Amino acid sequence: MITTILSLLLTDPALLPPCVDKASELLRADAYAEAAVHAERCWLIARHTQALLIAAQAWVHAQHYAHAAFVLTRYSERAGAPTWSHDVVAELENRIHRNTGELVVTIDPPLRPGELVRFELEFLGGAHPTLVGRAADLAFRLDIGRWRVRIHRDGYAVWTEDLMMNRHLLRRSADTRPLPGPAALPVATATTRVEVGPARAIRDGYTLQLRDADDPAARPLTFPADTAALALYLAPGRWQLQARAPGLASTTSTFTAGAPVRLELRRGGTP
Repeated sequence: MITTILSLLLTDPALLPPCVDKASELLRADAYAEAAVHAERCWLIARHTQALLIAAQAWVHAQHYAHAAFVLTRYSERAGAPTWSHDVVAELENRIHRNTGELVVTIDPPLRPGELVRFELEFLGGAHPTLVGRAADLAFRLDIGRWRVRIHRDGYAVWTEDLMMNRHLLRRSADTRPLPGPAALPVATATTRVEVGPARAIRDGYTLQLRDADDPAARPLTFPADTAALALYLAPGRWQLQARAPGLASTTSTFTAGAPVRLELRRGGTP
């Protein structure tokens, strides 16, 4: 029924990318898995929403209802509600709901505002495609059967659970475990504006060496520069900055983070 409706309602083939037409031909030939894979690849290349609708139909015919629901959602989000496809979408949704259940996962500790996680849903009862995506609110419609759920969250160990999906609502709490290691401590910084002269040093380029003035064992940081002014973002404390340039004597300044610094190189250095 769905294939027949599609063949009658497709847009003028002359207006469709060739890969969409090919996916439609495969669907009408009952090559469902091949049609679904071809249609999804076509969507990635041509970005034509018709490819998503064909893929959803093909996955339903192949009895991969969970993936069909995933693809149909993507189609609905991008295609709006064209009147000619109402019957096709309604029939797809009806068949998906009759052959799937719903899984809702609550994450603990709760997600921070704007935090996303990556999830993987692997069907263990056959050759279904693995669903991969990102979401903050984890709710999925899945085929009946055994699934393996993995949740990847930055700073936490991967959460994994195998479950049996039925036609009812399943709720799971994903108690994510923080990875071992000390907590990162926020470090406040102060902006130090550095001015360097003369113009000759700017023109020819010079080298700066920065070190912690209160820690003699600290390793200095050396970097080239070629501007008259630059900004350094430093942790609170005392710092030492030395400037060197060919043919000019080096100059050094010790300062507190946040205080402006002026370094003036003078004649007398080694060429």
